[in-house]
Amino acid sequence: MRRTLSILTFFLISVTLATGQEVLTGLSENSRVKEAAREYKPSQKLRASGMLELPFIDDFSNAGVFPVDTLWQDRNVFINNAYGYKPFTIGVATFDALNDTGSIYSNAVPSKFPADTLTSHEIRLDSVTSLNKKLSPADSVYLSFYIQPQGVGNTPEEDDSLSLRFYAPLQQRWVHVWSTTGTDLQTFFDTNGVYMKRIMVPVTDSIFFHKGFKMRFMNYASISNNSIPSWVAGNVDIWNLDYVYLDMQRSHNDTSLVDWALTSETGSLLRNYVQMPWNQYKVAPTAEMADTFRINYRSNKGKRDVNMTFRITDLSGQSQPFNTFPTPITNQKMPSFSEYEFEYVLDYNYPPNNLTYNDFEVLFYINVPDDPHNFNDTSRFYQRFYNWYAYDDGTSEAGYGIASNLGQVAYQFTLNEPDTLQSIQMYFNRVKNNANIKSFSLAVWDDDGGEPGNVIYSQSGHFPQFNGSNEYHTYVLDQPVAVSGTFYIGWQQTTADNLNVGFDLNNNEQSKIFYYTFSNWNNTIHEGALMMRPILGSDLYPHVGAEEMVAGKPDITVYPNPVSAGSTLTIETGIMQKDLLCKLYSIEGREIKTYIAQKNLHIPELENGLYILRIQNSSTGAASVKKIMIIR
Repeated sequence: MRRTLSILTFFLISVTLATGQEVLTGLSENSRVKEAAREYKPSQKLRASGMLELPFIDDFSNAGVFPVDTLWQDRNVFINNAYGYKPFTIGVATFDALNDTGSIYSNAVPSKFPADTLTSHEIRLDSVTSLNKKLSPADSVYLSFYIQPQGVGNTPEEDDSLSLRFYAPLQQRWVHVWSTTGTDLQTFFDTNGVYMKRIMVPVTDSIFFHKGFKMRFMNYASISNNSIPSWVAGNVDIWNLDYVYLDMQRSHNDTSLVDWALTSETGSLLRNYVQMPWNQYKVAPTAEMADTFRINYRSNKGKRDVNMTFRITDLSGQSQPFNTFPTPITNQKMPSFSEYEFEYVLDYNYPPNNLTYNDFEVLFYINVPDDPHNFNDTSRFYQRFYNWYAYDDGTSEAGYGIASNLGQVAYQFTLNEPDTLQSIQMYFNRVKNNANIKSFSLAVWDDDGGEPGNVIYSQSGHFPQFNGSNEYHTYVLDQPVAVSGTFYIGWQQTTADNLNVGFDLNNNEQSKIFYYTFSNWNNTIHEGALMMRPILGSDLYPHVGAEEMVAGKPDITVYPNPVSAGSTLTIETGIMQKDLLCKLYSIEGREIKTYIAQKNLHIPELENGLYILRIQNSSTGAASVKKIMIIR
């Protein structure tokens, strides 16, 4: 359930303690970037690439969190599908107040300061060697790109800005060519009539038409000034950049190159949840399924027929793939620069079986025979049926807290059959100097007419735990709790400090979030989903997928096994290194480390014991699980 635009939520993603109640804050660190920075290795291709030539194209649809390093010199911006609101194509480059290690810039101050940069490698603007052609201002070279202030995040203030500079190689200096000042997204839309605005910048000065031309985007940001440690300044002043395209023989009215692209992603096909237990789903499959599948796509230039495929694959191999279009359907010819919504009435239930857990791949792609750019035409979602419920998508864009030492927060879930609550998972955003590590009590409530009723379980003495990149900490209950119908999980505060629980701004479950202050329960005023999940059934910890993805799993050899802590584990597989995604888990299911595009994995200094390594082809989704013995 993609969230709708909320002016109120946009204005409240800041630290505001005046109400003495609930508050959203920006993130003080990006754990996905922090982890990727530790594992980052420059592309081998980069060292031999030399200067780039026209055309220069990047729509930021790459899978990583950093810009493609064969195009860009630095990696300060965050490549993601989370912060863009109605992006031009899937994936944006987000400029903010966090550096390339995912932390607030050390020079961050309440007044404006230079923050993220995105700098291209050197580009030949003297000639196009493939055409044996010299270049000059007469060749009508234009740079186009799309911008958006705020997106699904914090508003850049009027003093904040996004700017563009060109590099003059012979003069060895940067020249300012364009900039814009901050505003909120609603004002931006009211002014421009679009959520992402196209900017066209002509390259007209002869000082740029030499070997070694570069372009650099840069934002200025300003953090809030707050002296309360647990409410310290978080990530602010969001700008989203999309579809950077530099080429010759263009005009001011030339909006893009020939391309047909997705503008939204495939998501959960469930009506109420992103994920849910398989046994709970099988009780009422029809009631749990959404009525309609929707996804957006556009024609960026050209008028062509568009073939579309929507397929659901049971990755356990227990049933045949569901292909809505065994022969891909052909859309009517799409006019240039138009956007469409594909809508399919979802007369489908995930096929039942006797497995404890299940995985399904939901795939949508568009295909235009003469589209030369197919990097943005496919979207996949993996529907997990494990042993938990989730409203969130697993990525935190903000932090949620309440400023009351008697405050309580409760999160509503509804079962199809009675079950046993074993654990509660919570994701906490880390705050500077760990200032949000404050005591709280876990709590479970029954239902009282659609809001929390009696406390049926309480467990004191807990503290926020930080495990890794958007990773939940599992709080095991000291005794299982029998639950049925509607129940609530949450916490009771012992201080007025912000616990900073992860908040997903891309899924709106506002009606399920309740907070208690001054003797009353109230629904949250914020649109989003708390990153809290109940673990149900007989297992204390979340399932890590050892039974998943039998169909098409890659043939993998892992050695040495046993492996020494602190040494290297090698993976031999047919998966291309760039498509390799590995996750190391404890035997209880706690995620320890993620490895992206690596075949030689550095094993952390862990205790002796059995661990689980999940190895996935991030392109196809096929995966395998290996048990690893680690020794010291």
